[in-house]
Amino acid sequence: MGDAAMNAPTVEEEEAAWTKMLDRFTGLPDIEVRVRTNRGNSLARQGKLKEALEDYNRAIELVPEAADPHLNRGAIYESLGRLEDALLDYDVILQQDPGDPAAWNNRGNALLGLQRFEEAKDCFQQALNIEGSQSAFAGVNLALAQYELGEDDAAVGTLRKLLAKYAEAFPDARAAYALIMWDKGDPILGESEWDRATAADNRYRSADWVTGFRRWPPRLLGVFKRFAATTSVKVK
Repeated sequence: MGDAAMNAPTVEEEEAAWTKMLDRFTGLPDIEVRVRTNRGNSLARQGKLKEALEDYNRAIELVPEAADPHLNRGAIYESLGRLEDALLDYDVILQQDPGDPAAWNNRGNALLGLQRFEEAKDCFQQALNIEGSQSAFAGVNLALAQYELGEDDAAVGTLRKLLAKYAEAFPDARAAYALIMWDKGDPILGESEWDRATAADNRYRSADWVTGFRRWPPRLLGVFKRFAATTSVKVK
């Protein structure tokens, strides 16, 4: 089910394919919830957040215990700044399945945005305890929480372990590491690591992106702004 949508060449065609399926399966809750959730995902990728929320809301009405629409609606709420609403969605998932690493990681992200850093750190650690060393994003998020709490050595250690494992494939960890090392008084290492990170993913040069999309927390964002203002590194 859904091969035409999942193999669609564009996200617009994917949305259309899910809509066509919805015409067939509306009224069959177990199937409709999956179709609506997937169409919501395609809408979200196009920036149609209101329409995506409508699909997730309907999916949750149909099957209140379904995890995916709660997880994805929570992510939309985060992007809209509705962080408390996002927490409610993640808590629904974790009440049913405390072993869901994505829900723990996303809950930590929402708590970072609320500047509840100790709680965020605990959530990221929960995600890592479930997935072990494979949870790369929970690892870098743990480092961000550690850094916001003033646990600088722990944050550096966490990032170094990630970079040793993922190297060039993980610019998110390298960008954070570069800024922290620069701020700790190692400008040569900081700038060279920053160049490597932004060569892999140029979005880290954008103040709008690291603020609005990546949503770095206040301390790291402050380092980024000082770094951009006082070095020769170009930032958009």
